[in-house]
Amino acid sequence: MSEEAAQNRKSNPRAAQVRIQSAKASSYAGQRKHDLRKGAQPSYVDAAKAEDNETLIEPPTPGELRKINEARRSLRTTYRAMRSDAAVAFVGILTFGAEAQTVFEALKPKKQAEAFEDAARAVAERLNTTLAGLVIHRDESAIHGHFVLPSYDLDGNPLTGTVKRQTLKDLQDVVAEAFQKHAPTIERGRSVSERLEAGATRAETIHKTVRQLHADLPADLAAKEAEVAAAALRVEEMRARVEKLEAKAELTDKEAKRLETYQARLADRVAEQEAAQAEAERLAQVARDDAAQAELDRDQARAEEEQARILAAEAEARRVEAEEDALRVSTKAGALLTATAALTAEMTAGTLRRTPEGRIKVQNLEAIRGGLPDLAPTLRAATDAMEARRREEQAAEAAKAERVRAEAEADGARAQAAQIAQQAEADREAATADREAAAADRQEAATMKAEILTLRGRMLGLLKLLKAGLKRVGDHLPKAQRDEVESAIEQATDLITPTPTDPEAKKSGKDTGRDFRM
Repeated sequence: MSEEAAQNRKSNPRAAQVRIQSAKASSYAGQRKHDLRKGAQPSYVDAAKAEDNETLIEPPTPGELRKINEARRSLRTTYRAMRSDAAVAFVGILTFGAEAQTVFEALKPKKQAEAFEDAARAVAERLNTTLAGLVIHRDESAIHGHFVLPSYDLDGNPLTGTVKRQTLKDLQDVVAEAFQKHAPTIERGRSVSERLEAGATRAETIHKTVRQLHADLPADLAAKEAEVAAAALRVEEMRARVEKLEAKAELTDKEAKRLETYQARLADRVAEQEAAQAEAERLAQVARDDAAQAELDRDQARAEEEQARILAAEAEARRVEAEEDALRVSTKAGALLTATAALTAEMTAGTLRRTPEGRIKVQNLEAIRGGLPDLAPTLRAATDAMEARRREEQAAEAAKAERVRAEAEADGARAQAAQIAQQAEADREAATADREAAAADRQEAATMKAEILTLRGRMLGLLKLLKAGLKRVGDHLPKAQRDEVESAIEQATDLITPTPTDPEAKKSGKDTGRDFRM
């Protein structure tokens, strides 16, 4: 056997791998809680590292996914509603072999996030769907990413029908290419089916010692779960065929024999799926046991280090005392550094606030408290500055809302424009920050007034032309029709003619008022 053939029978420790699986609403809800670390978590999750996790795209709720799926399903002709127990999502996980994991973890967190998003979006594009959720976990034994896809593609077809075995193989290429843009040494993973095709025995793909699993478990577990997903698809495919035949009222002899064949195949595929699922669960349990053992080893090492420190302290009391003093100074400096970083983060996020009673409220109280009282003046100044900025933003938002309202009310009438100007004046007296916005409102109202006056002049001119034209052709019209037209012209003239407000102006007919009838 050649060296290349021998390698193809093994999982690839330098590989990035992906596995996907359909999920109904109930199972997806549980997966979503796990991804977002809501509720009780498994023992292999290190709560101390939870803050290192990243939610790049928050996974939608099952209800939100169902709405997306129903909208896509409506793109094609269907004869019944979407089943209540239909899959609402395809959940996926991105993992690495032992060597690839070391390479990937050497990247900066920002670079890791970009790589995970590129890989997840590449999978979504290959399946003709969209990426709905993406979370990075760094609080387990190995970094990995969980992603969510709607269970229907952009053409309204269910992924349970479009995702085949070859599709799952293609996804390994897609993911490898995406990760190689960020870490060129990462390779394509080998699925269990490919290893079997290369000559590996079933035992070689399943049975390993704990020591072997410690190095190869991430890739093997990913491959096994991919096999579970593929088996589930095969079961769904065969179940659909069986249900289609069972739904018929009567079957021909040929259809009856075909139904028996399909039922036998379904039983075989269910058994295959259950066997793969059982092995995946076994590998997952081994991984958890391995992580638990590693934790016990760390605790033992820490205990031994503590004992050594105690013995050294008893032998060199003075030196330990000096070291403790230095440690206190270092701890204080570390606490101050941590508090400064926390305060900077709060300032960036804009989470510093004062309560109605005047007390300062922060999000990361424990971290900032370690830097007090040294950071107290900075904390107060930063909080007051943030409150001032918040008030300015609120005033700006209020001014913006008032400006939008004023623009709407000023549409079409001088009286409303005057009212807007008056309101703008009141706003200017109430808030100095709104003066420029109110001035702009008044300018706009004046412009609108000028436009109204211009329009009125043009309309009056047009009415004069109409009146002159009527005089020229009036002799050719019946008197009743001519009187009707003249009356309409007079009424239109009255509507757009300003209403004089000066009694003397009313007598003289001059326009000294500023009220209009239109």
